[in-house]
Amino acid sequence: MNVARERYCIVESDIGQLNYEGSTPAHKTLQLDDAYEVSVAPRQPVGTVYYQWYKDRNLLSGATAAKLIIFHVGYEDAGLYACQIEDEIPATVRTRAAELVVVKELPPLFLTGIASMVVLVTLVAGRFRRG
Repeated sequence: MNVARERYCIVESDIGQLNYEGSTPAHKTLQLDDAYEVSVAPRQPVGTVYYQWYKDRNLLSGATAAKLIIFHVGYEDAGLYACQIEDEIPATVRTRAAELVVVKELPPLFLTGIASMVVLVTLVAGRFRRG
């Protein structure tokens, strides 16, 4: 008997598969009091879809929609957010976690842009001096 040969079969199961998109965004850094939105979207669910959000694996009471919104984030809101999605098959899946980081304030974007430009100009000027 050749055990290395491929074998094909049909596997049946009572457990349905549910594919999804999300959690989107996968990572977000926000400043205190900013609004946070994270969402999921099941692909081709059967019938009614149920959602339950979790933060750091703890159930978030009342968070039962495809989109989770926190209107004013605080340090206590930082963590990992995942959603359990279920349809009528019943197929159930827990999504990949989205990470929320909360900081006192974000660095001003224009300073980051100016710093990048200074580095670029320095590199270009150094190249012309050598040539």
